[in-house]
This record gives sequence, C-alpha cells and structure tokens, in this order.
Amino acid sequence: MIKIYFATKNKGKVDFVTKMLSKYEIEVIHIPIGLPEPKTDNICEIARHKVLAAYDRLKEPVIALDSGFYIYSLNGFPGSNAKSALKKYGVDGILRLGGGKLRECEFRHCLAYYDGKVAEPKLFGFKAEGTLSTEARGKVQNYHWSELVRVFVPIGETKTLAEMSREGYQEWSARRYENRFGEFAGWVSKRRK
Repeated sequence: MIKIYFATKNKGKVDFVTKMLSKYEIEVIHIPIGLPEPKTDNICEIARHKVLAAYDRLKEPVIALDSGFYIYSLNGFPGSNAKSALKKYGVDGILRLGGGKLRECEFRHCLAYYDGKVAEPKLFGFKAEGTLSTEARGKVQNYHWSELVRVFVPIGETKTLAEMSREGYQEWSARRYENRFGEFAGWVSKRRK
C-alpha cells in the first residue's frame, strides 16, 4: 500500500480523494493544515504552491488539491476565488449574478504531487461541466467540498450534486474523475516502486 499525505482543512476534499484513490491501493493520510495560496486565477499554480509549502512542512510525499468554479457568461467568475465569493455573495448571490444569462459552468480541479525527488510538482488537471441551477437545491453533506454543490447540475443529470444520494454522488464522481485519478495512481505507483 502506498501512503500519501494530503494537506487540506477541507474534509469534503479528503473524502473525495480518499474514495478515488483507495481502489488503487493508495492510502491517503489527512493532515489538516492551512496552506498559503498565491493570488492568481490559475488553480494549478495555486495547487503547485500549496504542495510545495506542505512538503516543506512534512518532508513526506504529499498532495494538494485546488478547485475553482467557472460560470462562462460571467467571464469565468468566481473562478479560483469561489470560496471568497461564497463568503461575500453566498450561493443565492452567485445565482443572482448568473440570472438571465447562459448558465453553462464547470468545476475545475488540479491535483499536485510532490515528494522532494522531482524537480517540480507533478500536476493533474481535470474538470466537470454542467449548468447553474435556477435555485439552490439540496443539502450540503460532510462529503461535499463546497456549498456550490447546491447549484451545480452536471451534464446529463437533472439534480444538483447536493440533491444526489451519497451513493449517487460517489457514482457520478467515479464516472467523471476516475480516468484522471487512475492516471495519477499509475504515475505515482511507477515512481514509488
């Protein structure tokens, strides 16, 4: 079993990543520490910065994950600033900003890995496309990573992520993200042999 540390305070991200990597015999060890984030719209640059800071503290193979929420008709707002936009506007405020416009949007994620042996962190980017609902629906659970799950309807679905059962949410996540996590697992397994 490969052990990788995951530096984040976000329990929903831990649950998500642990579920995705467990099938590849990768144990995720949660380290609940806050990490500095540079001011940039590039989530991969943020993940890179975070994983280097985490490695500097832990001196162990570590991952960091950064995510953003992009509404196309709002020129990608709130982007990498989703957390601060939620604090400022709330979910209903974000819905109002997107009201009456095209509702296409996406979550973008970047998983960064660093073990001190590679010159630069290895980055794995992935996304999930969907639409912005007309109202907030469902309840945020401890396995969700953001309140935005109440307004994001994935392509091919009629429910927001928050309206899905835990099993439905995990099945959707596995279908949507399995290839990228499989790519990461294959890469890290070769490195750690």
